[in-house]
Parts: sequence; structure tokens; C-alpha cells
Amino acid sequence: MKKWTLFDFEKEVQRLDPEIKLDDPCFKTGVMLLASIQVGANADRLAKFCRYSRDFVRPRARRARKNGIWQYDAVSCDWFDEKSGGVAFWMDVMVAEGIMKRRPFREKNNGTQ
Repeated sequence: MKKWTLFDFEKEVQRLDPEIKLDDPCFKTGVMLLASIQVGANADRLAKFCRYSRDFVRPRARRARKNGIWQYDAVSCDWFDEKSGGVAFWMDVMVAEGIMKRRPFREKNNGTQ
């Protein structure tokens, strides 16, 4: 499996939204989230890999973890689903940005929630 570079992740975010500006915080958050698949769900490693300040990465990392995008060192996502992956990715970007919340799926217990 090929190791992606920072440039690869940036190009993928641009592919997902050709209109996004490179200085848009959502662009950086998208890069950070995609990179977490390779680098791991660790704010300090991501800050170093993406060359973003820890002050930028840490609040987004906290929200990603709190909302279930990151679980331990893994990424829990549906970003690669052929039909809805792009929407799922941008929704998770909004969650990490603090604009939305993600409610983790909860199984029903004996027909009740």
C-alpha cells in the first residue's frame, strides 16, 4: 500500500471540492481528517505531518474524538462509500469544525432505545 504524502491528501480534498480555497479552515480540516487514516488519530502526529499548528489541530481532534469520528487510534467513517462517501466526509469535516454534531449509532435494546 502506497504511503500518501501531504500533497496527496491536499489533492484529494481538492478533488472532493474543486471550489474550496486552500486557506479555508475546512480545507485544512479535511486534509487533517484524511491524513488521520494513515497517520493515526493523534493530534500531535497530525499537526507535525500536516504542518499545522497544534492550536489548529487539537480542538478539531477533540471534536472528532468526542463525536465518534476517531475511536482510540482508528478512524470510524463511511467516506469511501461509492454513493454517499463524499457527503459523509464533508459532514465529518463540519463536525470537526464544530458546526455540526455527529450522533453515533446506538443499537436498540429489546425494542427500546
